[in-house]
Amino acid sequence: MVCVRGMVCCVGGVWCVVLRVIWCVYVWCGVVCVWLLCAHRELLLCRERHASLHRELERVKMLHVIKKKLPDLSGTMQGSYEVSSIIVYLNRNFCIRNLDEGNSYAFVALLKAAEQVYATEAITLMDTRVMRVSSVKFIEHIRFASLPPDMIITLEIYALKVSEARAKGVEDRSCAKLRNKARSLLSPLRKPNVDGSVVSSSEFTLCGNVVLNRETVGTQRFYLNNVVYPLEGTIEIRSACSALPPIIETDVVWCVV
Repeated sequence: MVCVRGMVCCVGGVWCVVLRVIWCVYVWCGVVCVWLLCAHRELLLCRERHASLHRELERVKMLHVIKKKLPDLSGTMQGSYEVSSIIVYLNRNFCIRNLDEGNSYAFVALLKAAEQVYATEAITLMDTRVMRVSSVKFIEHIRFASLPPDMIITLEIYALKVSEARAKGVEDRSCAKLRNKARSLLSPLRKPNVDGSVVSSSEFTLCGNVVLNRETVGTQRFYLNNVVYPLEGTIEIRSACSALPPIIETDVVWCVV
């Protein structure tokens, strides 16, 4: 009787270890997915910053060739622009199919002004697949400083396709399913089919863009340019900018009068 109880306790302990290992694999897969998204975001940000610095360098070279000095803006002439909320609306077909398909997207908003380039955190819709989503919201505050009075900010939306890999039989707690899961996990020739998100695209791709300036401050909705699925084509932005320098304001009033 004691031996039977000992065997039962031993088997139960083994299954507890196996279940803990399986759970760790699930958690590890989710962490890897987050790392992949962060890596893709950093690659996008570094690529765009490199491109913006290269354009600025070419502009300086051109001004040097034509022997034109760069204008020096004083502190009173420089302004700032801040974006506090971005809502991107998704395509209606994507909203309908989101419940049925195993594929989704991760989104990043990229903002550029001259050599300044910033990006929001990547947002994935995999956690919201149980409900229909019609928009993606970025609530990060992004601020540009040392901008000229005729400031221009370009906002771009990037998407990365993400597929979902579901483990078969996870919800079934039968011993047969657990045994098969343990065998597949412990076998050196087999890879476990774990639940999580897998990045299926090579990089973030541009899905739409819009140009912002002093006339677009406040909470406004705009049409995106060069829209690509899964975006619907409209975007809502809440932004603010610093006031015009007094000299420019006086000149503008004088011209109007």
